[in-house]
Formats: sequence, structure tokens, C-alpha cells
Amino acid sequence: MLSRELCIWEAETETLPELPRDHETLRDKEPNTVFLLSDMKCVFPFTYKGIKFFSCTSRDSIFLWCSLSADYTGRWKYCTKTDYAKCVFPFIYGGKKYETCTKIGSMWMSWCSLSPNYDKDRAWKYC
Repeated sequence: MLSRELCIWEAETETLPELPRDHETLRDKEPNTVFLLSDMKCVFPFTYKGIKFFSCTSRDSIFLWCSLSADYTGRWKYCTKTDYAKCVFPFIYGGKKYETCTKIGSMWMSWCSLSPNYDKDRAWKYC
């Protein structure tokens, strides 16, 4: 995970991790602008290249990132601890409504849905 210290160090030395060319950033227009987006909030779910993401992704990148809009338009930021998608309550699983994390369907730990309807979206995380 990318730490705040690493971001600050990179901004001060004017270097950024290399990303594929099709991964647009504001740095193409203004140097280090990607770090100015740190106060912006991730939007979940977001759609990138036709795929819906319910949490941070490393798609087309070596670091986890998120979109700043529901439909990716080139505005993004690296994910921090506070950016990861939150559980959505209530959610539907197996046609039943859940108000809290559940162990049903899991062998070890409680989990929750990242969307109101797990049956439809299949997006989840451990609690």
C-alpha cells in the first residue's frame, strides 16, 4: 500500500510511479497534480473500460487506485486506508435482507456486501 510519506517524498522529488500510457492522470497537464487530489473522495461503484468496480483496483496500474467519478473520465487518485469501499447495509444475499455482517456463505469470517444487492453484483469484503 502506498503510504502518505511515499506520496510526499515523490512529490518533493518530482517523480511519480510509471503507469501505462492509457492510464490518464492530471500529471500529463501539470506535474504532481495527482497528489493534490488526496482530499478528493473515491466514488464507488465506478465504471472503467466497461467494468464496474466496487472498491479500489490495480487494473492497468501497479498501485491501487480509484475513480473520482462514477464513470471514469481520467480523474483518479491512489487509494489510502480510508478510501476502500465500505459495507452497504442493508444488503440482499440469497434473497434475504441482512442488516449486519454475516458468516452465512463463508467458511471462516464474517463478510458484507459492497452493494445493496449481493445477488446481482457479487461484490463483497470481509468485515
